[in-house]
Amino acid sequence: MSSRNPNRGQTRERIESLNLRKDSLVQQINKADAEIDMAFESYQKALEYDPDDINLLSEIATNYYTYRRFEGAARTWEKMLDLGRDDVNNYMQIGRAYYMAGNYKKADSIFTIVTQKFPDNIQSYLMIARTYSRMDPDLKEGLAKPKFETFLEKASVDPVANAREMVEAFGYLGYYYLKRGNYSKADAWYDRMINIDPDNEDFLIRGYSGKANVWFMMSELVDELDEKIPYFDKAISYHQKVLDIDPDNRAARSSIQYVNSVKKNTLVHINPNEIRGVIRNESGQPIDEASVRVKDTAAETLTNSRGEFKFEIPLSSENLLVNANGYQMKEIPITNSRIYNVVLEKE
Repeated sequence: MSSRNPNRGQTRERIESLNLRKDSLVQQINKADAEIDMAFESYQKALEYDPDDINLLSEIATNYYTYRRFEGAARTWEKMLDLGRDDVNNYMQIGRAYYMAGNYKKADSIFTIVTQKFPDNIQSYLMIARTYSRMDPDLKEGLAKPKFETFLEKASVDPVANAREMVEAFGYLGYYYLKRGNYSKADAWYDRMINIDPDNEDFLIRGYSGKANVWFMMSELVDELDEKIPYFDKAISYHQKVLDIDPDNRAARSSIQYVNSVKKNTLVHINPNEIRGVIRNESGQPIDEASVRVKDTAAETLTNSRGEFKFEIPLSSENLLVNANGYQMKEIPITNSRIYNVVLEKE
């Protein structure tokens, strides 16, 4: 007896219907594109009568841009430069059009001209940074790093007016250092994002999310499993700050669940009876071959050349006895801590 899914036929019909609609929309788009091509051909014929008609050139360029024919828009606006329309706005229009067209080398050259002709135009420095960011989307070479730094130098003259654009730069630089494992610098850039306008919820969310990622990644710097837990907790606390601002933030909620799952898996692999630490003298120098023994038991270990020790102690152990040649023995109570760093005094 064969089983048949009663919804299978309906699903197939739905897919066929959607495919037909897609084909219809593609035909409509192609038809519209053909009509737009004809319109621009008419524009070009009109322009042949008066190639220096600035108003007509401006209308053609604007329409090119509106219909996402960015290269055409850029080239048309460029024609206006020799006709006296060499103001900053026209240059920026040209640069943005090349940027939108993905012609980043040309966009960079135009925005660079703006910085030379109009050095106080902050947007041109930002667009150069964005352009280099597009040319290096994975930040492998960090091409945009010096460009965003230059932008920040210019924008810092008015951090209130330029706050949103500066936060964009902070985000790039924070992520740049995060990818390279320079967590202190990454954290500092996310702090700047938070502090530039403490009343801006969007800035706070981006900054706290960035800091959460930094602290989670920092857990990779430590080898001992129990040392990772504080980093996980710190990351969770920053994601929680995001939820305090935006309770419906799905990214933060999902991130907390993920970090908690990693933390839970880590805790499972931690031996609660294993302790470790470093034995040093009063000058802070490590003591090698120091004895660390659980009082009234045979459980004992010796420190290595770096003064480090690690071993498993019996359940219900109460005190450690730490001793080394030439030093006074010290008795240390065992608590819930798994780390015991001890300083021994000379005899």
